Amino acid sequence: MGHHMNAINKSVAGIAAVLALTLLVAHGALAAEEVPVGRLDVTMPSNDWQVLVVPDEGLKFGGSFSGVVASETKLFYRLGADGMVQAMVAVRASNSSMGRAAYMTYTGSCVSQPWFYTEGSEGVRATSRNCLFVLPAFPAEDAMQRVDANLLAQAKAANLKLPEHFYAFSTSQSISTGAFGYAIAFVARPLVEAGLLEKGVTLPEGVPAAHLLWGRSLYQALKSAVYSLTGNLVVPLLNMMPAEPAKPVDPPRAIG
Repeated sequence: MGHHMNAINKSVAGIAAVLALTLLVAHGALAAEEVPVGRLDVTMPSNDWQVLVVPDEGLKFGGSFSGVVASETKLFYRLGADGMVQAMVAVRASNSSMGRAAYMTYTGSCVSQPWFYTEGSEGVRATSRNCLFVLPAFPAEDAMQRVDANLLAQAKAANLKLPEHFYAFSTSQSISTGAFGYAIAFVARPLVEAGLLEKGVTLPEGVPAAHLLWGRSLYQALKSAVYSLTGNLVVPLLNMMPAEPAKPVDPPRAIG
């Protein structure tokens, strides 16, 4: 009986240690080192980011046959001195490709609307799909609900203190092997101008040029990571204006 109790005590201690490690990984402060998300390794631009593990049931697909591509999602966030979230970056990525077992095609287009800006692929049965969405400022919960309601649910479950408004970015890369990566970002304040936008680009009301430029940087970083063997995703620096509040627009009903 004593041996049996010792075994139980050791098991309980082992479980407690694993739980403690899991909580540390889920909520601990991050250094600017690689954090695995699916087959990607994510490096944040500074060491003041924390991370939540988001439940992920994989990406369902259909066609000549159906199934699920296993994936993982993590939500990185940075807090201000007041404990309020300044910025969030969610990364979702497949754990692996399907190899030669299947060949994925994609149908759809990335078309801008009057209230948000989009760049990316168009076509029917294309061998890849890539999109970038850049949104103006909306009430924070509304912005998260529109882009990915699951992220909002996880932020609430973690009792994160959200700002009044968020600007949002969303980019995706999906290729014929079934491998994919998504990156979604939210910022509480406008970004600092970091370059000039080419002529001929017309942005919707409330979408700053600096946000399109940063969104393109995130798009390219994700594309490089998804297509590479190493899977290294380096999130671009988020340089927000120190005291400039978000300038929200009247939110339409839905993105799509």
